[in-house]
Amino acid sequence: MATENKPTTKHTPGEWAFGEWDDEDGGGQHFTVDAFINKDAEPELVAIVAGEPDCMEANARLLAAAPDMLAALLTVRNEQAQDGDCFFCRPDMAPEQVAGGHVEDCPMPFVWAAIARAAGGDA
Repeated sequence: MATENKPTTKHTPGEWAFGEWDDEDGGGQHFTVDAFINKDAEPELVAIVAGEPDCMEANARLLAAAPDMLAALLTVRNEQAQDGDCFFCRPDMAPEQVAGGHVEDCPMPFVWAAIARAAGGDA
């Protein structure tokens, strides 16, 4: 069983959700990311997404999915750490085919880098 997948970041807890509203003053459509910290309370605003109109909705949806994606990456990292062998690299490869313990196209270094970026470290 994997270790607990609590992020090492201090982001707003709870389920994050995409939101949108139209400005009553004709200012256009706006997109938000809200966190549902307590089911009995109003959601907490995490972000108001600005930018190119064609990208704002997609950016807000991506931000809303960030805690779930981080949890998935932590699961992958923790499962690999328990087994010791990388389940992306073929264990039967010769050592000279493996650089730094991983084959050239192994995604694990990207998993570690993404977790580090989410925690505020360098990728």
